[in-house]
Amino acid sequence: GVGDNAGRWLAVVVSPHRVVRYTRHNTSKEAAGVGRGLSRRAPARFPMKPSLSFDALTLHAVVDELRAGFSGARVQRVGLIDEWSLTLELYASGQRASLLISADPHAARVCLTRERPDRGSEKVTPFLLLLRKYVRDGRIERLTQPPLERMLELRVSKRDDEGSSSEVGLIIEVMGRRSNAVLVAQDGTIMDALRRASAEKNPIR
Repeated sequence: GVGDNAGRWLAVVVSPHRVVRYTRHNTSKEAAGVGRGLSRRAPARFPMKPSLSFDALTLHAVVDELRAGFSGARVQRVGLIDEWSLTLELYASGQRASLLISADPHAARVCLTRERPDRGSEKVTPFLLLLRKYVRDGRIERLTQPPLERMLELRVSKRDDEGSSSEVGLIIEVMGRRSNAVLVAQDGTIMDALRRASAEKNPIR
């Protein structure tokens, strides 16, 4: 070993597997002091983005609120807030509210708000065009949440200019990084989704 009179070497380590450099110190006290200073000042290398917890019971409470105040509501407007979020403006029995639907991997949620959310995106996507065609000016016929599932389906009916009625489903999945909003036809055919995934990227979903 190396004696005290020859000085001490302190390994400056920023992770369990990586040594950045070695620093020589004349005494063990100096080496210990540097080590303590590093432990106080070293920041987290990979700070985690906080996530919003949204479970099946929370979604059930939202469904109860929708059924109580907006069963049979008319969808007056649809819009995109950002690439992961959309809003439906609902009107029923003299009440108006916006249903916020977010598939953000870190903040997926469904909630009612009395304030109209600001549109952060003017981008018109194929999904938004389909919502305007099949959901806007339609009426919410049914709200379905499978027991203990973080999934909600809105069944929306709408009459075209010729008086024919059609029905679509908007399936909302609040499942963290797998969250999505999917528009399906009356027979269950998928028309489009808020978040698309190719077969190569995700062959299951």
